[in-house]
Amino acid sequence: MQALKSGHAFKVTFFGTRGSRPVVGNSVLKYGGDTSCVLISTADGFIVFDAGSGLCKLSEYVGVPQELSLVLSHAHVDHLLGLPSLSLMRHKDCKVKVYGRTRGGLTPRMQIDALMSPPLWPVSTDSFSPQTEYHCYEDKPFQAGGGLVEPVEGNHPNGCTIFRVTAGGKRLVYCTDFEHNTEDSARLAQFAAGCDLLIYDGQFTDEEYSKYMGWGHSTMEEGGSIGKA
Repeated sequence: MQALKSGHAFKVTFFGTRGSRPVVGNSVLKYGGDTSCVLISTADGFIVFDAGSGLCKLSEYVGVPQELSLVLSHAHVDHLLGLPSLSLMRHKDCKVKVYGRTRGGLTPRMQIDALMSPPLWPVSTDSFSPQTEYHCYEDKPFQAGGGLVEPVEGNHPNGCTIFRVTAGGKRLVYCTDFEHNTEDSARLAQFAAGCDLLIYDGQFTDEEYSKYMGWGHSTMEEGGSIGKA
């Protein structure tokens, strides 16, 4: 799969949309059972948001690009567990740029090192290509995969970043693992104002949410309200 032709803004491919853990079964065939991973293809490259189990499908879609930007919203395991199995991390012809935020005193590299350290995983990050780069975005906008990426913190235990991507004159907002409330929802609506696509955490229905308040997730109904706002 090549990057988009000039004149096109971006194409969005969902490889994983589940929270907490991957699941299998007939009931999840329509949307799949993998955890968070979304590919943004621009005219000048690729941006991948999160490294959930859906990341394992990436190589068959993009082949071996010269460069790939992998942007992590946070360090919870369901958003990282596809990373150790991504073959592109070890390919000599592909430069993978990993963007993350320092959390709990750990840089993005340290977070991934912890995930892939004995006895949790038998192969360390030393197996990755020497071209692999690690970047801390913190609160600053950065260029990645042919787009301008602007980060802002959301509302989730241990922290989680919301991203606004601008490419080809279009704008997308990626908001996963976000719990709504009056203040944060208004802030998100302002951050996403005028965007062409809002990707939002709709893990619970309104009925379910009453049992899981404080877990750091939102509802489909609230997503619709924020979208209208």
